[in-house]
Amino acid sequence: MKNFYEILEISDLATQQEIKKAYVKLLRKYPPEKNPEEYKIIREAYDTLKDDESKKNYDISLKCGGEIEELENNGKKHLENENYDDAIKCFEKILEFNSELGTIRNSLGNAYMLKRKYKKASLEYMILADNYPDNMNYICNLGFSFEMMGKIDKAEKLYLKAYEFDKTDKEVMGWLISLYWKQKRYFEVEKLLKKDIMSDGEVDFNDYYCYSKLIETYIRMDDTYKIVDLVKDIKKIIPNDPQIRENVIWDFTRLGILLSEVQRYEFSEILYKIAKTLCLDENCELNERIKIATLYKLTDNLLNDDKVEGMLKGPLVYYMHGTENTKEDRKNNLNNILRHLEVYSGECGEIIKASLDRIKKYYRELYEEVEDIYSEIEKLNRLQLRVVEEFKTFFSHNGISRGLKMCIASLVDKNDDSLKDGLNQLNKERKNEIRDGISLIKRNYPNIHKVTSTFIEKVVEIVS
Repeated sequence: MKNFYEILEISDLATQQEIKKAYVKLLRKYPPEKNPEEYKIIREAYDTLKDDESKKNYDISLKCGGEIEELENNGKKHLENENYDDAIKCFEKILEFNSELGTIRNSLGNAYMLKRKYKKASLEYMILADNYPDNMNYICNLGFSFEMMGKIDKAEKLYLKAYEFDKTDKEVMGWLISLYWKQKRYFEVEKLLKKDIMSDGEVDFNDYYCYSKLIETYIRMDDTYKIVDLVKDIKKIIPNDPQIRENVIWDFTRLGILLSEVQRYEFSEILYKIAKTLCLDENCELNERIKIATLYKLTDNLLNDDKVEGMLKGPLVYYMHGTENTKEDRKNNLNNILRHLEVYSGECGEIIKASLDRIKKYYRELYEEVEDIYSEIEKLNRLQLRVVEEFKTFFSHNGISRGLKMCIASLVDKNDDSLKDGLNQLNKERKNEIRDGISLIKRNYPNIHKVTSTFIEKVVEIVS
């Protein structure tokens, strides 16, 4: 049988005040969301010893040892292994020895809850609520059984009763908050938490739980701009104690993950960065989270940036929101974009260049993630702009035949109809005139020659 005195690190002669003080101390060391298993044991010990009647029955069982301890251990093992029927049998047999054992009856109720026998669970919790009216954990368990049966009003009344009984017990407050969240009664949660923060007339680290739940409430409300001001207030109350700072860092990271899940990357980045400032050493996990949040934030900004050409957003959106890229994926993605960019006017080429420059300037971190793709796009863009520049004098060059000019212009513009006209004209021209024109193109217009080299080489074969 677990020794709850040892768990709370107190003497079996400890007063109720000493029991609560020990519980609060351990709660700071093992916050429930970060250390659920440790917290569960600590809470069980506290709930048993904080009630005089429950403590008395526990002391009797502690002295008995033997068969009761073995049955309890077996019952808990069955619970862990999800053998709920066997667990129920163990707990019922213990209650035959001593029906006043509140912790065992509570375990029996929990086993029924896990088996989804909510009505049977509620009957056990009712007995506990009658026998231990000052034990708010039992009251909340009864409330939860009602909640699972859909009796929301009854559940709320029990949670409120427990909260009014002891407003310092944050687990009790958690039951009420959870119920309101499920019903999307966010403004009631906000009102409850703000009132609790100011209840003692001062704001200190004892209010951290409420601040954390308030942030989570704003996330659920999608009212994330309020988070920034809250975080500033929280930073003021965080003590220098390393253990506490570590727990706050963990919680900020948890909240940052919640923000990422609802795609509010800007705010998750803020929480990660603040968590980073609390670190006493280099935290690689936070560095990585900050990087990812920053990239997602920039991706969202890019999607809404009208000054960046739409097709140039593709590689980044695909990289950030698509499945994991393979080399083949990236190659196909690049080829698809290049095909779209191969045909454009000089004006469009300048737009592409301006978009690329903007991505490099304002979305540098993103650009570097897929720099191989953008480097290829930039190469094509530079070539196309040089081609456009060469075309300014190409058409007025007298040494190049009209047929060559028409064919090359249609190839660059991907205009099949114009190409047919150009070929018809080319067939009417003399071979030596065509050869001279090709020589001028190679010498004076290297970029035009580069993008039409396949065609020009075929013409060379014909006129040779």
